[in-house]
Amino acid sequence: MQLSRRTIWILLAIWALAIGLSCMSLLEPAAGSGFTRGINRLTGFLSWQMAAAVAALILWFGVRDLPSGDVLRRLGRIPGWWSLGLLAVIVALFAYGFLIGWS
Repeated sequence: MQLSRRTIWILLAIWALAIGLSCMSLLEPAAGSGFTRGINRLTGFLSWQMAAAVAALILWFGVRDLPSGDVLRRLGRIPGWWSLGLLAVIVALFAYGFLIGWS
């Protein structure tokens, strides 16, 4: 799938917007009480990160036909690495919790 340069820039902007909105969702006041207090912030963050990951996946495959030295190709890979890094952190937190015996 070959994306035009303009489409790549638009997807990069959409990705950056989704990342920004995910960070903004963490600033919302906590709602609810007890165990669910603040879960709205977490679900908002993860929902926007999922939207950013979709844009990153499209970008990853959309820039692969560009020449290897092209700056736009390197910029198009950053969202994918960001999403993979976030996924690695989440998996590491769950693994750490499992290993120390959180229940």
